[in-house]
Amino acid sequence: LRLAQEVADKGNPNSLSDAGVAGLTALAAAEGAYYNVMINLNGIEDDESWVKQTQQTADELISRSRTLARALGQDVENRLQKK
Repeated sequence: LRLAQEVADKGNPNSLSDAGVAGLTALAAAEGAYYNVMINLNGIEDDESWVKQTQQTADELISRSRTLARALGQDVENRLQKK
């Protein structure tokens, strides 16, 4: 997501839509990874502390990913409408 934002900011203006699609794809990958972590954590019963820490880390990462994706999407849409 950070790289997609960098492409949107510094890349060829004609690649702006590509940066937006890259951001959407990256968010989809992050969401899928988050779902996989969450389903697998449900099956771990012998280390509650580790499960709790891992869930907290996963929650933080998906939150940051969603924030970055939202900002990129808004930036791309705003800049595309100005063209």
